[in-house]
Amino acid sequence: MILSASSPTLKTKFRVTLIALTGLLAQMAGADTLTIRSDEWAPINTDPRATNRGIMVDVAEAILAPAGHTVDYQLLAWDDAKKAVVEGKFDCIVGALANEAGEGFIRPKQPWVVSQQTVYARADKNFGPISNVNALSTFSLGVSNDYSYGEGLDDYIAKNASDPSKIFVARGQRPIRELLLRLSVNQIQLALETNVVMDYTLAQTRLDNKIKAVGSPITERDELFIACSAKKASTKTYIKLFDEGLPALRNDGRFAAILAKYGLKDWQ
Repeated sequence: MILSASSPTLKTKFRVTLIALTGLLAQMAGADTLTIRSDEWAPINTDPRATNRGIMVDVAEAILAPAGHTVDYQLLAWDDAKKAVVEGKFDCIVGALANEAGEGFIRPKQPWVVSQQTVYARADKNFGPISNVNALSTFSLGVSNDYSYGEGLDDYIAKNASDPSKIFVARGQRPIRELLLRLSVNQIQLALETNVVMDYTLAQTRLDNKIKAVGSPITERDELFIACSAKKASTKTYIKLFDEGLPALRNDGRFAAILAKYGLKDWQ
């Protein structure tokens, strides 16, 4: 039997060959998929189904795409995500403070977001200004499970964690939403969150006229990183790409364009 170029059999063979060749070329080029797991912390990382999936997911994709790599990003509770990445089940977490990206992690040299820990209250309450950690002691404070807020705040939270009149801990994949709910119905008086995250969330949920910032208990700014598994051999390759890629994104304006999508400007 003579087969023409339009024969279904030839078309099928051609497609199979093309798919196999594409896969081989990707392998030869070292193309791979970076897996990111973190709880939702918009605008650092948002809903994986959204068009804009968060600053750090966007930055990772912008850096990795020219090298042929893709990003698989899904939500996972923060403590579970950290444990899984340390064990090498996934590649990276996003939104980690420097002290959270310690043993078991490797992080880039430069942070991808800089912000400040801030306390929020209902707009109809007069609790401020909260200018130091000691000023928190007469209020019920909501925090997110297993987050680090910096040395002074972490010490205060640990010291009072067993007292529900002082500390409420929100858990799960979207802890900030629970903090806002508890704050709105007066189950807690204050909520602690990084200003970039809370201000973005308030604008998105149209609660910016109902919830207000009432001070920063510590003056230090927070440097937030993508942090990747020290257990995985591929991590060094990714970190090298990140270290080289962020300055390139800054130089050609792509980093500013990513930040602008979330209403932010570069801190440098």
